[in-house]
Amino acid sequence: MEKITVLLSTMIYIGIDCHPTEYTAVAINRFEEEQGMLRFENTLAGIQEFLPWIKTVSSTQANTIIGLEGGGNNRHGLLAQLVKTYEHIYEVNPLFTKQRRLLGTKPGKSDPIDAKVIAEVVIKKQGQLPKITKDDRSTV
Repeated sequence: MEKITVLLSTMIYIGIDCHPTEYTAVAINRFEEEQGMLRFENTLAGIQEFLPWIKTVSSTQANTIIGLEGGGNNRHGLLAQLVKTYEHIYEVNPLFTKQRRLLGTKPGKSDPIDAKVIAEVVIKKQGQLPKITKDDRSTV
C-alpha cells in the first residue's frame, strides 16, 4: 500500500463520475462530509473550469486524492491535465461503487451521488485501486 505523508485530517478526496459528454465531481473530507460539487463538460473549456475548482476545495496537491469511474477513452483529456499536477489518481471499479451505493441509506442513483460514492470508495479501498500515473498516459 502506498504511503501518504500528510495528515489524514487534511486529505480531500475527489470522486469523478465520468460520462462521454459530462463529468460530475464531488469533494469530501476523510469523514465523508461534502466539501463541494461541480458538473462540467468533457471539453477543454469544461476541464479548464474544473482544475481551478479543485483548489477551492483542497489547499495543496499533496493532500488531494482523486478517483475516477467510467468514461473509457472519453476521459483522456481530463487525465492528461490531472497527471501534470496530481500524484494520487486512482481508477475506481464500478463494482465497488455499486456495492457501496447498495449499502447506503439513501435510495436512488444520480451523478452527484455516484461521484460522492466514488470518493468514499477511494477512502475505503485506496490500497486496492489501480493508480493512474504519467507513465500510463500516451503523449498523443
